[in-house]
Amino acid sequence: MKNSAIVICCILAMSSCSKDRRSNKAGEKMQEFVQDISAYAKGIKPNFLIIPQNGSELGFNYLDPAEGRNEKYLSAIDGIGIEELFYDGAYSPDQEDLDRLRILVGSERILVSENVTNAGNIPDAVSKNNAEGFLCFPRDASNYDYINIPPNPTNENSDDVLSLQDANNYLYLINSKNYTTKQDFLSALSATNYDLLLI
Repeated sequence: MKNSAIVICCILAMSSCSKDRRSNKAGEKMQEFVQDISAYAKGIKPNFLIIPQNGSELGFNYLDPAEGRNEKYLSAIDGIGIEELFYDGAYSPDQEDLDRLRILVGSERILVSENVTNAGNIPDAVSKNNAEGFLCFPRDASNYDYINIPPNPTNENSDDVLSLQDANNYLYLINSKNYTTKQDFLSALSATNYDLLLI
């Protein structure tokens, strides 16, 4: 592992509202909830990172890009995690999410976890995300549930990582079933060269 500051983020699990827009009220309450969490956490530890998972529409007023960016919400978060943007097993781009993220990428770090059933398509998934300025964590069929540590990080580098903006890659490991003890888990993480660990 490189001699650098490792950034460990807390991901807020929330379901995306993009498929069902019956009411903006739930989305607006979620914006407020995330802002409250951010204020609380950063009040205790100013460098605490808030990276909501999915729900890119929350970055906009009334959940609608046509209504402009919701700067209050965006200032409360440090990045946006998205699953299956280009690949949901096979190539299947989510154009609605992609359009929203293209508006947000200038101010927010976008972390995309791709589900690539055919490992031969991983370079394409990485390339498509790199072209958009997004960090990509490609996972193949054996890692659908985020249980494995891929041996080689995408876009591996030897630079020190002192902030989220410095990261060129990340590990998404939210299932620890392969590790019997906390020490086994930490030892496995310390043996990697990932810039960012999402655990």
